[in-house]
Amino acid sequence: MKKISKNSIKYITAIVVIFIIIIIISTWYYFNRDDYFHGGKNIHIKIDKKNKPLVDKSVKCNSKGFPSKNKNGDLYKIYNHYSDMRDFNSNIQKNTNYRLKHHSSKPIGPKNIFIARHAQRTEPDYYLNHNGIYKSTIIPELINAINNEGYPIHAVVTVNPSPVGHSIHVQQTITLSSWLLNIPLYIFGDKYDTKKTATEIYSNNTFNDLNILYVGDHTCAQSLIRYIIKIGEQTKEITNYKFKNPLGNSKLPYWHKGAYDIMYHIDNKLNLRILNEGAHTCERSTQSITWGKHQKCGSKSIF
Repeated sequence: MKKISKNSIKYITAIVVIFIIIIIISTWYYFNRDDYFHGGKNIHIKIDKKNKPLVDKSVKCNSKGFPSKNKNGDLYKIYNHYSDMRDFNSNIQKNTNYRLKHHSSKPIGPKNIFIARHAQRTEPDYYLNHNGIYKSTIIPELINAINNEGYPIHAVVTVNPSPVGHSIHVQQTITLSSWLLNIPLYIFGDKYDTKKTATEIYSNNTFNDLNILYVGDHTCAQSLIRYIIKIGEQTKEITNYKFKNPLGNSKLPYWHKGAYDIMYHIDNKLNLRILNEGAHTCERSTQSITWGKHQKCGSKSIF
């Protein structure tokens, strides 16, 4: 038998030692890595009692393990006050989800579109004034009234903050309603993106045969209506369509600056009617509309 040389033994010994070192390092890394998603040892950090919490809020719970309705602050109490309306809208969403699963995937657009303007603000402030805040608190009642008229609102569409000044007054108008009533809220751009918004509404089969509420800027409502008519006619494949306003002609509405109490309703056949919201504030408002006057959408032309 051939003897193993001393050099070979040293070489083999070095390889074995290196292999053992690699195993030790790998084992140590595996059990000490900060990785909670792929196994390994969790690292528990004990928070120092001297480290004060950001808020010091305790909660009072009921026997079911939920916060008590009337013992955990005014906002939570308000949320529970709207439970009946919220349950109604939650049932709308459940029926909607069932219908979407069994509905044609071909986009056909919404059944009804309601267009409302934002609530009041004082320029150049980027947020709602007190009248506007009050108006936002009664929007849930307005949505409930539309529901009771036979047009259950399935979704709300609004706009991003203004690209100039970052104004949030439009979002402030509707976010409370979405939160209180469990209504999904969609955003497809800023107030100038009327073409993009109309395209999304009619190309996304999520809105097939549903009723939606759009809340935006009044100066861009005419532009939005133009695109709704143009894209909606093609999507719904309406033959021999001709737009008619409540006066019986094809002139589009011009939404005046001081008109806060009106709402547009575009039905499944793309007919337009004007609704009286009745959601009054302490700021005087008009309901006048000028038909046929061109309205520029912000700094961008309508077409």
